[in-house]
This record gives sequence, C-alpha cells and structure tokens, in this order.
Amino acid sequence: MTFDPLAAAETASDLTFSMILHPARANRLFEHHSRDARLPSLESVIDKLISATFKSPARNGYEGAIQMSTSYALFTNLAKLAVSKDACAPTKAIATFKLDQLKSWLKARATTDEEWKAYYAYIVIQIDQFQEDPAEYKQDNLMAAPPGMPIGSDEEDYFRN
Repeated sequence: MTFDPLAAAETASDLTFSMILHPARANRLFEHHSRDARLPSLESVIDKLISATFKSPARNGYEGAIQMSTSYALFTNLAKLAVSKDACAPTKAIATFKLDQLKSWLKARATTDEEWKAYYAYIVIQIDQFQEDPAEYKQDNLMAAPPGMPIGSDEEDYFRN
C-alpha cells in the first residue's frame, strides 16, 4: 500500500469538521448566539465552512481532488449533525436547512468541467437521499485517523538518539 494523499486530506478535514460541528459545540453556538447576537451563530459558522469548501473557486487537477475530498468531509459532518441524537432540535433544523441551501446552490452551479459537474451532481443526489429519509440515510465512512500520537511529537526521544 502506498500513501494516499486524498485519504489524508479527507481524514484531516473530517477531524476538523467533526470537532467544529460536534453536536455539543453546535448546540452551544446556537444557545450562546441566542443569548448574545454579537457572538457567532451556528448558521454563520456553517456558512463560512461552506464558503471555504464548496463555494471556493473550483480548482483543477490534484488541488481540485483535494478540494472535493475536503468538501465531502464537510457534507458528511453536516448530515451527521442533522440527525444526531445529541443535537437539539434547532441545531438539527439549521444543519438540515444549510444542506438544502447547499443543494440549491449546487444545482444552480454552472461549470463546463466534467469532474466538477459529476461531483456536484453526486452531492445533490446524496442530499436528496438524505432528505427522503434522514433516519435511514447511509453515508460512506470516511477514512479513520491513524492511531497514536502524531509523528514527531516526542522530541526528547528524537534528540536522545
């Protein structure tokens, strides 16, 4: 087996998005914003994530493949949040609404690039399947992060050798 850079990008993105969109954190975002409108809302956080992934200019080649992997990791985490038993109803509603907005944006997105057309159509199909029956929606498992501490984190052992 060789190193798969696309899987690494997907895994790193999944780790990041799963923490940002963790149900407890998303619930707190909703609650804190409802108490103080100056604090970020869950909607604004999700909008920024979508803008940084799906809505960023489509790249070609390897950069585009990384962009697709990263965007897909965001989609899976939004779908998980929308059906999470640990998310409150308003949090689920916001996540579901943002998925619907994303679907509308993807449908309206015009591109001549076949890879991006296929990718956008695939995500629209995934959102459609999710919307038909959220409780029964089965999504692909993303690559798990490798076990153990990050490489190079134990500097003392490195310098002793």
